[in-house]
Amino acid sequence: MSSVSVPLRRYLRKCPLLWSFLKILRNLFLNVRRALFRTRWERREQAFRTFLDSFPGERSDFFFVQIGANDGAMADPLRQHIVGHKWKGLLVEPLKGKFAQLLQNYAHTEGLIFENAAISKAPGPATLFRVKEGHATEPWQEGLATFCPEKNALRNLPEERIDQESVDCITLMDLLKKHHIAKLDLLQIDVEGYDFEIIKLIDFSAIEPVLINYEHCNLRSHERRQARRYLRERGYVLIQREYDTSAVLPRYADRLLGRSSVGL
Repeated sequence: MSSVSVPLRRYLRKCPLLWSFLKILRNLFLNVRRALFRTRWERREQAFRTFLDSFPGERSDFFFVQIGANDGAMADPLRQHIVGHKWKGLLVEPLKGKFAQLLQNYAHTEGLIFENAAISKAPGPATLFRVKEGHATEPWQEGLATFCPEKNALRNLPEERIDQESVDCITLMDLLKKHHIAKLDLLQIDVEGYDFEIIKLIDFSAIEPVLINYEHCNLRSHERRQARRYLRERGYVLIQREYDTSAVLPRYADRLLGRSSVGL
């Protein structure tokens, strides 16, 4: 229940029956919503992947930046395209263990740059919250790390299963400057609820990504609305899928939806 404030959530947890009832209602709502929108989301997901297969091939200088690259394999939306189409790009991952796995998983892939850092509002050290080593009950939990544990799956874990890791931070524009990136075709963001903060770090007067794909499912309701408004004000067309939102420059919007996908 990401829309519930942290103090209220703590209070509700002191009432187990009420908390359980609210969780049942929330899951029921999500399941009904999922059922109603599943066909639309599936079509949009397929159109998104088709777009990623075709669009980069038209641009010899295609370049992507992936923030929150994890190990480059687990539930990664870009891996098959990076490997299959030999994309050039920059992959950013703050956790040292996951960064080592990222390097290993892309050891035989050329044209990639790697940065072991977190993207934040200011450079320097910061603390990420993560699932403690050996305490993950699902494989995907091993790479779960965030600045805002109250917004994602960490909020449902007991404190004894949560650890902290100090990471180095760099601002987004400093990162691009460091690696001499002046043109960006795809910006992929998956940072467990910190996505909108990173979007706000983009200096659109200096660089205009063709496509920004970010995870909205861990944003609070008001943040989702603000993110959509923020990007529309900067000229982007927004296309929402089940977990992610794509912000694309208008000339590519029809293609991202699928040319014949009227009414998506």
